[in-house]
Amino acid sequence: MTLALNEQPSQASGCGSVRILDVFSGAGGLSLGWISAFSDRGAHLVAAVDSDPTLAEIFAWNFPGTRFVQHRFGDPVMNGDESHIVARAADLGPGEIDVLLAGPPCQTLSAAGKRVPHSDNRLAFHVCDLADLLRPKVVLIENVPGFSRVDDGRLLGRVRVRLVQSGYQTAVRNLCAVSFGVPQTRTRCFIFAIRSDLGWPNLETLLDRCLCPTHVWPSLEFPNGHSDLETRNNMLRAVTVADAIDDLPPLEAGEGIPETKLTTQPTTAYQELLRDSGNALYNHVAVRHSPELVAALAQLKPGESPQKVRGHPLRRKEYFRSAYARLDPHQPAPTLTTQTHNPGSGRFTHYRDNRVLTVREVARLQSFPDKFRFFGTQETQRRHVGNAVPPLLARAIAKPFVALLDHDS
Repeated sequence: MTLALNEQPSQASGCGSVRILDVFSGAGGLSLGWISAFSDRGAHLVAAVDSDPTLAEIFAWNFPGTRFVQHRFGDPVMNGDESHIVARAADLGPGEIDVLLAGPPCQTLSAAGKRVPHSDNRLAFHVCDLADLLRPKVVLIENVPGFSRVDDGRLLGRVRVRLVQSGYQTAVRNLCAVSFGVPQTRTRCFIFAIRSDLGWPNLETLLDRCLCPTHVWPSLEFPNGHSDLETRNNMLRAVTVADAIDDLPPLEAGEGIPETKLTTQPTTAYQELLRDSGNALYNHVAVRHSPELVAALAQLKPGESPQKVRGHPLRRKEYFRSAYARLDPHQPAPTLTTQTHNPGSGRFTHYRDNRVLTVREVARLQSFPDKFRFFGTQETQRRHVGNAVPPLLARAIAKPFVALLDHDS
């Protein structure tokens, strides 16, 4: 049995609980997905490590009992081996975690920005150091697809070599979130590693057999290895923007309160999956816009971009095609970034309301349950949710390892 995302995940650290360490944790989307994949015997997020102090409140609220360690990897003033420093701060030693999750910063590689060399590109080696020290059974490193192409693939190759030298099998997959039930065409690169001494199945074979897409969208490229018509026909239709958020209360720009309750009924299975049993709703607050911007957005139809509407006041040669565009309710969302408060930064305008998405609407499109609460300013909340790994994608990634970890624990 797996936990629904809207259930409280087990954080009991007793005998048999699968123990997780999340470094470069962000808001904990990877951890939330992994915890929800396990039976009610539970998985325990022992500690989360990140350089952002504003994340502490997120972990205190959403992962009670988890130690949050603020640490900036690669800080030049840091003395000593950073893997040992982090392990001591998290109160961990060799063999005391089962799963090591990591999402090193990736903005310097993102398709949303310029692809420039940066020291962040080498942060994955700190994950290799921790794996060598703590000896987890499973290691998972997440990054943008461009990570696999840095230095013509040599950076990825060096990370894999380091893991192999520490006694791990490795595999790499680029996975699109929409193929696993997330209403967003977000693709990420995942480096998988399992310890070679465990007697587990070959990692490539395990992933080919167990990490299979569940949803399909006709306009999207079909995943390699699953292109036959019979497989397509057995898959679910991808979740759309409306499937995800059309039960949330409509808001005008500047409206909303940080904590309320839903009074509507869910209209889709996806909404039911993410709703809180008590109908609690957090972070559904609309950004204020000028009257001029609201009037300009009102001239756009669902799915429309002003860059394709002759005479539209927001049409500019220097704007890219998705600037100020409305979402299409009948399509999955594009990749949501940390800039969803700014309608000029992408297709972040609601398909019906004349405003950008609220933090809760972005969280729904990222597959965070309604009970998961974000804290801080609007910009801080949007950075946290925009940088996160969608929990539903993380849960799908965890499933091939559940029986193996349950058995070993």
